Amino acid sequence: MDIASLADITILVLAPGFGDEIQAMKAGILEVVDLLVINKADMPGASKLRFDLGREAAESDRVLETVAAENQGIEDLLDRILALETEFREKGELRDRRQQSKDKETVDRCLDLFREHLTELMHEQFCIESDPGAAAEALLKRILHARGR
Repeated sequence: MDIASLADITILVLAPGFGDEIQAMKAGILEVVDLLVINKADMPGASKLRFDLGREAAESDRVLETVAAENQGIEDLLDRILALETEFREKGELRDRRQQSKDKETVDRCLDLFREHLTELMHEQFCIESDPGAAAEALLKRILHARGR
């Protein structure tokens, strides 16, 4: 999921035999991927995998089949990626995705830095054995007070 929030286009490559994990994944990851690729589409189980992806995904142009070892479907995959890039660029979605990615990275880095300083402040100001809830409230009050709130 972290990669999906950073990528311009997200592709999930699956192979027959992936099995019951699809059911667990469908609720989350299938909604954020732009393309689903069934590789080794010539193997037993490929049709079942397509079916397991769900009717909506399986009947859409989001699902492509490849046999990478034999270079089958690779040109179609590349064409679809390029078409998606053009579509996203024209709709402004590519720009929006990149801005969201920058925003997420900035917030994540700030949180990492803040976490380090907060931990230092916590160890300076409070006994480590104190109740975490009370320590958190006291830390927040101290920070807000320092900011004049």
